[in-house]
Amino acid sequence: MAISFLAACHKEDDSKNLENNYLIFGYFSCFCNDCCNDAYKIAGEQLFQGVKTAQQTFEFEPQPMDGSKYEMAKKLLDELPAGLLDHSGELLGCGGCLDQPVYYVELKQDGVVYHWKIDSDISGLPDYVQNYGALLTDILDHLQ
Repeated sequence: MAISFLAACHKEDDSKNLENNYLIFGYFSCFCNDCCNDAYKIAGEQLFQGVKTAQQTFEFEPQPMDGSKYEMAKKLLDELPAGLLDHSGELLGCGGCLDQPVYYVELKQDGVVYHWKIDSDISGLPDYVQNYGALLTDILDHLQ
């Protein structure tokens, strides 16, 4: 499924598709000084940094991040488990039971929005998403 998303991003004459498909990922935790809520957005072939606001919307910087950070982050799109699409809207894992951050992932592809909350304690995740949880941890650690 992720392959078709990337292929769509390479079509230079399909600017509407570039604008509409995206992957948002990040984490939230209220065990910081203020509630931490870092977010990132892959749109087209660029990565943008942002936050989730108090109004529960995302705001992203207008300038994309460095291309090397995009290359690292796009692994989240390339390796998105197909099984997740069948579980949109679900909380996977215990969702902060150990006072750890919870990851948020949102994919918009071809007009359909999928979203998940994924516990950062990967040991409690379903088998098919444990590697993806570890990848989220690694990439978010490197982007901060």
